[in-house]
Amino acid sequence: KPSIDHIAPIPRASAAGASDMTAEDRETLAGLRELYPELSKKELRTTGKSISQISSELGYLNTSHFINLFKRFEGVTPLAYRQNK
Repeated sequence: KPSIDHIAPIPRASAAGASDMTAEDRETLAGLRELYPELSKKELRTTGKSISQISSELGYLNTSHFINLFKRFEGVTPLAYRQNK
């Protein structure tokens, strides 16, 4: 199973760099992005890492952005998710 240790070293592509990516690169990146929500939930359930540390390890430069995306897709903030695990 993929873990945060497998994903963290993979650089996040920016919109500016997307034009330089091949179709295969874009497909791979899209597949990895699908793993991020599951990996973040696993980290919240099984570790004592801070929300900031988890977001950083997943490649988010802004913890607030990570929190907002998590809430949009899960319906609760990462902290609420962790408290109700």
